[in-house]
Amino acid sequence: MEDVILKKKLEEIISGRKITAAIFYTYNFDTRFFENYLLPMFLPDVPFNNNEIQNAILWRHYQKELPPITVYCDFFAKDKKDAPSLGYDIRTIALEKNEIRRPAFHPKLSYLLLEDSSLITITGSNNLSLAAWTSNLEAFSITEFRNGKYYPKAIKDDYRNFLDFVNNLYGKGYTDAEKPIRNFFNK
Repeated sequence: MEDVILKKKLEEIISGRKITAAIFYTYNFDTRFFENYLLPMFLPDVPFNNNEIQNAILWRHYQKELPPITVYCDFFAKDKKDAPSLGYDIRTIALEKNEIRRPAFHPKLSYLLLEDSSLITITGSNNLSLAAWTSNLEAFSITEFRNGKYYPKAIKDDYRNFLDFVNNLYGKGYTDAEKPIRNFFNK
């Protein structure tokens, strides 16, 4: 098994192509981590670094260049220390309690639509948190669907059906990030 840092592997696969839409499904969600570690990957030519203050100044100038992004997370697990400072959609899911316990919204799946109409999916055990992306031992799989290449309909249908299922759980229509990704699966 290959020992890799997920962000580095993702940057390698993206290989300079622009991300045009993204959806992230996670149990817990840390906005500071997301905005200072992952989102800078969406604008590779901007000199982001580990200084949150400098990044905040850069984001004021470049945030309009971000593509549409939607994050779904568990209502009870979202990090409540910091609110998002950028214009992406956060949709929290609070599943109803049953007699024994409250089930968690626990998927870890990401869709990244690229400018060349290919789609990267990441499935694994990693949440959108610092530990999950930098220090934990996590398992993940990355698939790239390329435009014009054949993929079994059942695989594409499963990914689209998951997108639709979660969107229906939230119940407020598709976001600007979901629409083009959903359309990708209809091709």
